[in-house]
Amino acid sequence: MDIFNRTAIDEKRMRDIAQHSGVDGEPFLLFLDDKVNSVLADFARSKLEEYRLENCQYNCPAWEQEATGESDIHACTVSRRIIASQKLPAHVIDIIGAYELLVYLDATVTGGPDMTFVLTLAHELRHVWQYFNAPVVFYSQTPLSWVIAPQLTPCELDSEKAAKRVLGQMYGDAAVSAYLDVELAACKQEHFETTQRLAALDPAADPHTEANTIALLEEHAEEIRKVRRGNNFDMPGISELMYALRGRSTVRLDRETTI
Repeated sequence: MDIFNRTAIDEKRMRDIAQHSGVDGEPFLLFLDDKVNSVLADFARSKLEEYRLENCQYNCPAWEQEATGESDIHACTVSRRIIASQKLPAHVIDIIGAYELLVYLDATVTGGPDMTFVLTLAHELRHVWQYFNAPVVFYSQTPLSWVIAPQLTPCELDSEKAAKRVLGQMYGDAAVSAYLDVELAACKQEHFETTQRLAALDPAADPHTEANTIALLEEHAEEIRKVRRGNNFDMPGISELMYALRGRSTVRLDRETTI
């Protein structure tokens, strides 16, 4: 793990979290930003201002929402193959260079409470672990998130479990419980369900995560194919997922590809 750090967070802190996450020896780049990602928000605000200056009537609830910054990416794990298509600041996209994988946390996370930082970084580092150790789980996220709630995919649940597990290892279960109680009491209504699920989640690793992933892909294959045909786009990671599934499933995710 290499680190590009624009914050005051101690590098040893990051390496401790990576060690707990089992990825400290993997070849990827961790980017900690001291700025908030506002790519979507800035665009939306500029369009709203443009309409205002021209005295135009508009009905753009999506822009109103994006202008709040809620839709911007504040933490992610992304491969070099698709990073150019992500709504990330140019200085983040440019830095990936020869690295195959990048973990990005913006100032929303790096400037927040320590336990929130640890939880978020550990979550993203579990995606790194999946990338190198469970590619079926990692690459299933995009297709499955089109047909089931994105936060309920095996990929995301595995990362939530791992993040809570790391937090418990570093702070103790009592401190984690107290932290989540405070988060539940203070979080916005739209985040309450996610935080409540995390508080109730058993952090123990599920040995059946890969098998459950394959079962869900098989169950929802026709829906995924319909989404691909209907939207006429190439879902990120589909070819990698097909390769990872070789010999493990005969699932088809489009009309042409069979395993």
